[in-house]
Amino acid sequence: MTQPERLPGRRVLRLSGEVGFEQAAAVCEHGLSLLEGSAGDWQVELQDLKSATSVTVAVLLTWYRAVTSNGGLLQLQSVPERLRAIIDVSGLSFMLD
Repeated sequence: MTQPERLPGRRVLRLSGEVGFEQAAAVCEHGLSLLEGSAGDWQVELQDLKSATSVTVAVLLTWYRAVTSNGGLLQLQSVPERLRAIIDVSGLSFMLD
C-alpha cells in the first residue's frame, strides 16, 4: 500500500505510487497524522506518483483543508499533468496556487 512519508527535518510529505479507492482512506488518515500538531506551511511532493485520479484529489483536498484550517499553506510540488487537469476541471485550481 502507498503511504505518504514525511521527509526528515522538513515540512514535506512525499506521496508516491498509486492512490486507489481501496487505500485512499488509509493514505488520507496517515497523512493527516503526519500533519497533526505541526502548524505552518507544508509541501506535498508528487514527483513519484504513478497515477492520478479523483481519489488522489480528494486525499490532497483533505490535507489542504487540514493545513489551511491551522493557518498554514499547502503547496503541491511536481504535480503530474493528469492530476493538474483533474484539479482544474474540478474547480480546485486554488490548490495549485
